[in-house]
Amino acid sequence: MTQTVSQASSTNEAPARAAARTLFRRWELLRLPYNAMLVVSAVVSARYSAQFPWLPGDAVPYCLRVLVVANLFFLVGPGVEAFLSLYGLRSRWLRVALFLFVTVSAMWFAWFLIVLSGPLADSD
Repeated sequence: MTQTVSQASSTNEAPARAAARTLFRRWELLRLPYNAMLVVSAVVSARYSAQFPWLPGDAVPYCLRVLVVANLFFLVGPGVEAFLSLYGLRSRWLRVALFLFVTVSAMWFAWFLIVLSGPLADSD
């Protein structure tokens, strides 16, 4: 009995979809710790830095920009892990390394965006 191409691809598609669903679900469990780490780092750096006297009153527009960009950074993690899993690279340590890389990158970018868009950017 012969299978058509569409039948063969649909039988291979089910395990691939299940693996992708599991991968993205695991990353979504990391979203809360990721956002918590970003908030804590932003508050600590702003609170103990003399550069941010504007933070309490004018923080909302800057924080919204940072939150949007930081969550875009977060999407890099599952995307890269999904790509690498196509080549057989599946490991918990890979996820941890990607999570740390994405988190540190987002923290750095968030600080950079706040400094560039805050009052310090106006002091030419």
